[in-house]
Amino acid sequence: LKKNFNTRNRIILKLCWFFLTVLLRKYIIGFNRVHSLFVERKKGIFMEREIIYLEGNDGIEKLARMAYNKSLIPFFGAGFSVCATAANGVVPDGQQAREMMAKIIKESGGSVSSGDDFFDVSTKFFRKAPEPQRKKFFEDNFTKVRLSRELGDFLSLDWPYAYTINVDDGIENSSDFKEVLPYHNLTKPKHGRKLLYKLHGDANHEYLQNDAGENIVFSTA
Repeated sequence: LKKNFNTRNRIILKLCWFFLTVLLRKYIIGFNRVHSLFVERKKGIFMEREIIYLEGNDGIEKLARMAYNKSLIPFFGAGFSVCATAANGVVPDGQQAREMMAKIIKESGGSVSSGDDFFDVSTKFFRKAPEPQRKKFFEDNFTKVRLSRELGDFLSLDWPYAYTINVDDGIENSSDFKEVLPYHNLTKPKHGRKLLYKLHGDANHEYLQNDAGENIVFSTA
């Protein structure tokens, strides 16, 4: 029985390794390198603890073993959902979002200089752009987002939980993750749902709620 159990584990691990090899090479290892960022949550603040560089097949095998042991926690960056289909457009990258906000600001009588960076523009956007235009911007480009089947397959791996700085809802719509928003204190649920900690806020919240003082999307707060 023990021999059969160990054989089964080895087979599962090999399958996990193969699946992760394909996905990680395609979506993460752009330069044959994986950057694993370990963070520690302490009093609501995520602090960098250590960066480990894993390279080549050895790195992939280590990642596969960590995933198998449920000790691998993904951190999805802003590029994860870029160009995915949204409610009335596609998810923009940072430069595209800056240009879109700048256009709305100018149409509303404000001004944007060439030296304004993303956060300069986003600050003016929340201060100067009329509320209907702000809400439409978030609704059109960051809600009802659908990711590709390949990304959905990656999300379907048995992750314990995940972090993201994305403000769109693509990950939640394409997986069984349940979003956790940073606007209020969290009481950790006792059930086994997979939680997605959205560190930079949520576009649906920005679009639906009315308290502008709570907005943290695209802010430096």
